[in-house]
Amino acid sequence: MKSQKVRRISMVASVVAALGVVPLVAASPASATVKQCTGVVSHAGYVVGPKVKTACGWPHVGGQANAMCLQKLMLAGVRYEVANTACQRA
Repeated sequence: MKSQKVRRISMVASVVAALGVVPLVAASPASATVKQCTGVVSHAGYVVGPKVKTACGWPHVGGQANAMCLQKLMLAGVRYEVANTACQRA
Protein backbone atom coordinates (compact mmCIF):
# COMPACT_ATOMS: atom_id res chain seq x y z
CA MET A 1 0.00 0.00 0.00
CA LYS A 2 2.81 2.39 0.92
CA SER A 3 4.75 1.73 -2.29
CA GLN A 4 1.62 2.49 -4.32
CA LYS A 5 1.35 5.87 -2.61
CA VAL A 6 5.05 6.56 -3.19
CA ARG A 7 4.66 5.56 -6.85
CA ARG A 8 1.65 7.88 -7.23
CA ILE A 9 3.50 10.81 -5.65
CA SER A 10 6.52 10.13 -7.89
CA MET A 11 4.28 10.05 -10.96
CA VAL A 12 2.64 13.34 -9.98
CA ALA A 13 6.04 14.95 -9.40
CA SER A 14 7.24 13.72 -12.80
CA VAL A 15 4.18 15.08 -14.58
CA VAL A 16 4.49 18.45 -12.85
CA ALA A 17 8.21 18.62 -13.69
CA ALA A 18 7.63 17.63 -17.31
CA LEU A 19 4.91 20.20 -17.80
CA GLY A 20 6.62 22.85 -15.70
CA VAL A 21 8.13 24.47 -18.76
CA VAL A 22 4.66 25.22 -20.10
CA PRO A 23 3.31 28.45 -18.65
CA LEU A 24 0.34 27.89 -16.41
CA VAL A 25 -2.66 29.95 -17.38
CA ALA A 26 -4.90 30.92 -14.50
CA ALA A 27 -7.85 32.18 -16.49
CA SER A 28 -11.41 31.54 -15.42
CA PRO A 29 -12.54 28.31 -17.03
CA ALA A 30 -15.70 28.10 -19.08
CA SER A 31 -18.27 25.90 -17.38
CA ALA A 32 -18.69 23.77 -20.51
CA THR A 33 -15.07 22.63 -20.36
CA VAL A 34 -15.32 21.87 -16.63
CA LYS A 35 -18.36 19.75 -17.45
CA GLN A 36 -16.41 17.91 -20.15
CA CYS A 37 -13.56 17.25 -17.74
CA THR A 38 -15.82 16.01 -14.95
CA GLY A 39 -17.76 13.97 -17.51
CA VAL A 40 -14.61 12.04 -18.47
CA VAL A 41 -13.88 11.33 -14.80
CA SER A 42 -17.47 10.30 -14.10
CA HIS A 43 -17.66 8.08 -17.20
CA ALA A 44 -14.53 6.26 -15.98
CA GLY A 45 -16.42 5.32 -12.80
CA TYR A 46 -15.05 7.89 -10.35
CA VAL A 47 -17.22 9.98 -8.02
CA VAL A 48 -17.22 13.64 -9.03
CA GLY A 49 -16.99 15.67 -5.85
CA PRO A 50 -15.45 18.99 -4.87
CA LYS A 51 -11.83 17.81 -5.40
CA VAL A 52 -12.54 16.71 -8.96
CA LYS A 53 -14.47 19.90 -9.77
CA THR A 54 -11.62 22.02 -8.40
CA ALA A 55 -9.05 20.07 -10.42
CA CYS A 56 -11.13 20.45 -13.58
CA GLY A 57 -11.17 24.20 -12.99
CA TRP A 58 -7.58 24.43 -14.24
CA PRO A 59 -7.82 25.05 -18.00
CA HIS A 60 -5.74 23.13 -20.51
CA VAL A 61 -2.69 24.89 -21.93
CA GLY A 62 -2.47 24.86 -25.71
CA GLY A 63 -4.37 21.59 -25.94
CA GLN A 64 -2.15 19.95 -23.32
CA ALA A 65 -3.32 18.89 -19.88
CA ASN A 66 -2.60 21.50 -17.22
CA ALA A 67 -0.09 20.17 -14.66
CA MET A 68 -2.18 21.44 -11.74
CA CYS A 69 -5.28 19.70 -13.07
CA LEU A 70 -3.35 16.44 -13.46
CA GLN A 71 -1.77 16.69 -10.04
CA LYS A 72 -5.04 17.39 -8.26
CA LEU A 73 -6.96 14.62 -10.04
CA MET A 74 -4.23 12.08 -9.39
CA LEU A 75 -4.02 13.06 -5.72
CA ALA A 76 -7.79 12.51 -5.60
CA GLY A 77 -7.16 8.94 -6.76
CA VAL A 78 -7.88 9.23 -10.48
CA ARG A 79 -5.62 7.10 -12.74
CA TYR A 80 -3.15 9.05 -14.88
CA GLU A 81 -4.73 8.00 -18.20
CA VAL A 82 -8.17 9.22 -17.11
CA ALA A 83 -6.79 12.39 -15.52
CA ASN A 84 -4.77 13.26 -18.62
CA THR A 85 -7.78 12.87 -20.92
CA ALA A 86 -10.01 14.84 -18.55
CA CYS A 87 -7.49 17.65 -18.11
CA GLN A 88 -7.04 18.00 -21.87
CA ARG A 89 -10.74 18.85 -22.02
CA ALA A 90 -10.68 21.31 -19.11
